[in-house]
Amino acid sequence: MAKAALPGYGGGMRKLGEVLRDRGSRYAVSGGPVAGRAGVEAFLAELKREKKYAKATHNS
Repeated sequence: MAKAALPGYGGGMRKLGEVLRDRGSRYAVSGGPVAGRAGVEAFLAELKREKKYAKATHNS
């Protein structure tokens, strides 16, 4: 089943997983091409479909 296109986000997300640990915190890196605010929101919605990213308490 094909995913519906999200405005401003055409796919291409890269997740590097856990790249750093510091004092009990784990940091992951994710990125991909987006266009505009709608693209950012669509990207984050797609990222947060995975439980470990949805549960993150400090995103930046």
